[in-house]
Amino acid sequence: MIKINRSSSALQALYVSPLTGVATVEFNNGTKETFTGISTAALEDVLNNTTASLGFFLNQVLLRRGV
Repeated sequence: MIKINRSSSALQALYVSPLTGVATVEFNNGTKETFTGISTAALEDVLNNTTASLGFFLNQVLLRRGV
């Protein structure tokens, strides 16, 4: 897992593994939630785009799956 540590009002950090399609969110309150089946493209995009919002990624990619 690769740790992405950017300023966010809700997230402490985001851990991604593009090879396995897994993302783990660490919230500011210390809880963690793991998401599986995430597209490699989406994970690589948030990893490589240093201006991407972690909150936006959480809401638009991780939480909207299956909607």
